[in-house]
Amino acid sequence: MGGPLDSLPPALSGDLQTLSAVMRSARSAYVQVLDALGVNGEQALLDAVYAGRIALHAGSEPYLSARTLATLQHNARAAMQRLLAAPDADETSPHELAPHIALHAALCDPLPPELCGHPRLTLDAVELDVGTRGTLVVRYAAPDAWSMRWRTFRATDDGTLCDLMLPGLASAGTSAPTPHAPASFERRVRLVLQGLSDGEADDAAD
Repeated sequence: MGGPLDSLPPALSGDLQTLSAVMRSARSAYVQVLDALGVNGEQALLDAVYAGRIALHAGSEPYLSARTLATLQHNARAAMQRLLAAPDADETSPHELAPHIALHAALCDPLPPELCGHPRLTLDAVELDVGTRGTLVVRYAAPDAWSMRWRTFRATDDGTLCDLMLPGLASAGTSAPTPHAPASFERRVRLVLQGLSDGEADDAAD
């Protein structure tokens, strides 16, 4: 996937119109991600990576995107059904829709001093600009499914994959980082940001 997907609606709330828009956008993006690699589901994509039919570097982040989009689509649909069944119920918190949305909120409060602007939330990722150095793209689908990619602002830079975790990654013969719960993963991201801000991109994920 070349760049970030369409941003989530700026005033994300629990109303039916907004949830419907999120669900449609997530469904469309999900199909786009999988069609690009010729697979019919996120598990099929992961299986193809581990079988060697799709290279790890080419399939890992599309898998994370697809898994995040599937979660977002499912949770938005469930929230719509709850609202239709009980119109006076409390609004759905954006944090309930997908783990990366909760991560985005955690990184915004308080804002890491290394950032030159607020983290950007897209359908499948959180993007963090570090001064004039570049952007850290974080995909967080679950404690055992995440990645961090560092992109400088050079037009020819495809980005360096700083860190990666996939379910069963060690069984594929690749060294796997430790799974992280959301709270500890937020700290991991902040440490990477600090390292990148200090100009230690090669060591930031250690």
